[in-house]
Amino acid sequence: DQEALQTGLQRMLAAVKQQRTRAVVLDVTGVAILDDAACAMLQRMQRAVSLLGAELVIVGVSPEVAQSLVAQQLDTTIRSFATLGAALEALQRR
Repeated sequence: DQEALQTGLQRMLAAVKQQRTRAVVLDVTGVAILDDAACAMLQRMQRAVSLLGAELVIVGVSPEVAQSLVAQQLDTTIRSFATLGAALEALQRR
């Protein structure tokens, strides 16, 4: 529900600030599709994380999730990777 998502977002942002995190990796492996509400939450997460100086990265993207990201135009604002290993490798090169 929305309250649980908001609480989770607040905790994540507090951890990003406290630990001076450079990136937040969100694993969507097993997610069948992202609806409009989920895409809106991703966009809010991305903006908030960015304001704290970090980057939101998505891993485990399926073809269906990729289509959802493109439909919501999130494919140009949030970096995504097929695997966690690929994301970590790219983040280490930064």
